[in-house]
Amino acid sequence: MAIAYDAASTTQSASPATSDAVTFTTSGSDRFLVVGIRHNTSAVTFTVTYNSVSMTEIGSGQLFNGDTNRMRLFYLINPASGSNTVSVTPSASDYFQWSVASYNGVDQASQPDSSNSGETSGVSTHPISTTVVAEDSWMVGVWGGGGWNITAGTGTTERSSGVDFYALGDSNGALASGSRTLTMTTGGNEAEGQIALSFDPASAAGPANVKTVNEIAIASVKTMKAGVAIASVKTWNDIA
Repeated sequence: MAIAYDAASTTQSASPATSDAVTFTTSGSDRFLVVGIRHNTSAVTFTVTYNSVSMTEIGSGQLFNGDTNRMRLFYLINPASGSNTVSVTPSASDYFQWSVASYNGVDQASQPDSSNSGETSGVSTHPISTTVVAEDSWMVGVWGGGGWNITAGTGTTERSSGVDFYALGDSNGALASGSRTLTMTTGGNEAEGQIALSFDPASAAGPANVKTVNEIAIASVKTMKAGVAIASVKTWNDIA
């Protein structure tokens, strides 16, 4: 099964606040949800829920801008379908920006496929790479800065919009295994923090209890002659 983009919110902004929330609708099967956050006070931590279910954070975030600001990325496997509330709660009042995106056709057993974080400084191109393990995985990432609009660069589709200094984007397509990169750009040189993860596709479901010979599926095989499967055949002197 191939991964597909489902939906994303516009960027939400809280200035400063002790909580923020938005109603977000997911659809389709084998769902996967991500929430990215950029905030000003590096020591502040966050709790994120969808439909009151806690989301899992990738690491402890990525510091940037002289370690005064931080990026965070959360995910949830198999979020509830339909319209539900995404709640973002900092441990103390803080200025933060955030958005949410959902995908279909994602493996429901274990995620992420891989992840990485980093900081770029004094440049206008802000790449983040991770080593994709499973073929046909997608990548999604979040970026945050301090002074310029952020727009999609090479191999990246921006999914959030509506406010400066923050962006969420993805690969908008399947990736081969190996080191893969998402990129955002800014209108001038600045420090940016980035976090990205790759997530692998759900396996295509096949019929249960399949019998095979030479990797060919056969129904109710009872006999074989010279390596050839024969279904429910009675023989006499090797003649069917």
